[in-house]
Amino acid sequence: MDMKHLGSIGSEIWAKIGQHDWTKEDAWMTVGIGLGTYIFIWFFRYLKVHYRVRGLKKINSAIEVFEAGHRWNLPHIPFLLPAKDFTLKEPWKKYEQAKSDLIAYTQATTPGYAVYSTSNPQVAQKISTNVLTFGKPIHVFRYRAINIFGLQLTSTQSGPEHRRHRNVVKGCFGEEVMMTAWDKAVECLGDMYAAEGLEDGGVLDNVRLAMYKLTLLIIGAAGFGVKFPWKVPETHGEILPFYEALHLVEVNITAELLVPLWLLENFPLSSVRRLGKAQRSLVHHFKNMIETRRAVLKAEQEGLNPGEKIKPPSDLLGAIVASQMSVEAEEKLRGGSRQVGLTAEEQVATVWIFILAGHETSGNMLAFTLGYLSVYPEWQEKIFKEIEEACHGAYPTYREVNNMPSILACVFESLRLRDLAMTLPKLAMEDTSIPYTTWDDHGNTTHHIHPIKKGDHIVIDGPAVGHNPFFWRDTQTWDPTRWFGGEGVINKNLSISFSAGQRQCIGKRFAEVEMTAVLASIVKKFKFEPIRKKDETDENLRLRMTDGYEVLTLTPNNFSIKFIKREGV
Repeated sequence: MDMKHLGSIGSEIWAKIGQHDWTKEDAWMTVGIGLGTYIFIWFFRYLKVHYRVRGLKKINSAIEVFEAGHRWNLPHIPFLLPAKDFTLKEPWKKYEQAKSDLIAYTQATTPGYAVYSTSNPQVAQKISTNVLTFGKPIHVFRYRAINIFGLQLTSTQSGPEHRRHRNVVKGCFGEEVMMTAWDKAVECLGDMYAAEGLEDGGVLDNVRLAMYKLTLLIIGAAGFGVKFPWKVPETHGEILPFYEALHLVEVNITAELLVPLWLLENFPLSSVRRLGKAQRSLVHHFKNMIETRRAVLKAEQEGLNPGEKIKPPSDLLGAIVASQMSVEAEEKLRGGSRQVGLTAEEQVATVWIFILAGHETSGNMLAFTLGYLSVYPEWQEKIFKEIEEACHGAYPTYREVNNMPSILACVFESLRLRDLAMTLPKLAMEDTSIPYTTWDDHGNTTHHIHPIKKGDHIVIDGPAVGHNPFFWRDTQTWDPTRWFGGEGVINKNLSISFSAGQRQCIGKRFAEVEMTAVLASIVKKFKFEPIRKKDETDENLRLRMTDGYEVLTLTPNNFSIKFIKREGV
């Protein structure tokens, strides 16, 4: 059947519709034509994607699974669901087999664009820093899901929208906030010792959960001036207490992100309805806290003499509100009257993302690092020696944060092997190209350029970047010395775990200070070791203490460690 004949059939059908002369056969013919047209267009677009990625190693799949958090548990079905081809447990393997650090993914459910993944850290840096060419695919689930309280910095597209958010947020991480973060981290660590009975040593069960709770206490204290209890009691009021609402949302984050609020609140099970109550309670507390802080700061400003400035807030909430007020004041001085900075909803969303990103990821990273340090005790002693030299026998404070480089070296090395984000997706905002490298059986490399079309997705494969043998020696070995640059300074530029450029994690410094404070304080007071299971080999012990599984981010296994108090402490 040629297109002319198909067109005449279509004209005949439209004529019958106009005459109301419509039969069941006509309906089925219309459905068939529509379905056939859809399949033809889909197949044509799918072939175009295959043509565009010619010359590259391809992984063909019926559905899009590269972003799925449950990929580790998916069955392997060749071509339809090739779970094993993603080699999640061996992130470099697929590139090793392809003999290329760039791989293409042809997915039947996304025939309109090609998907690529790169394992080259230099290319990853280039992509991350060129934000006008490589934007964020803000339509994908990971970015839409975190907007449950409104639009915030992480899920904005590069350009004016991102600048509007960043202009407010960039002023939230001054030295006052960093000093508070350190002091509150040490204080909350003491609360953990007391709650777990560890003041003089002992066994900490479930390190992952303990670090999760610890970082929640820290963000509560440093971010909002709120002291959370170590064990959260259950209440039954119409509005849940702030710490209980936050705890419920955090612990059940997957359900909170996936299920609409109206469904949570009207679900038959009371336990599920409680999650809806927690989310609504959290918004209530966020709004009240923002309004109260704003009123306090406004009163302080009105009480100043001409030329005086208020002291910068030392908590994150105060910093967010003060920064927003500063943006508004600048607009007023220019004679403007438009809405600037963030809306009320966006301020709530910003507070939320600071908690989520600054608490869950820090907790997981602390757990991974403690796991590695427990099976590499020589690094505990190296850190301890560094602390003694920097602090002259005293407990470390924020003043010494830059004089203990081995701590962050251990953190970044743990991140190299256990990248929390797993993948960083990017969106081509224009036609461009990216370099890639291939090699032969003898390791001889050849450099190439591959064209990228506007709308294509490029995924930075974090775990594979950290295992690329062309950039890292002994990739499977946990060796923090690889992060030392000249004069013992940590070379953080090698890492893409916090992204890079304008879209780098804005709370990176806060996380570094928080983790340094916790690890320095622990190592100063204790030695610690893993709890070995019966007949467990050294290799199995090491893997159990340092491995993880994928949820929203890479999450550490549950494990326990034994704290042994140092003599003379």
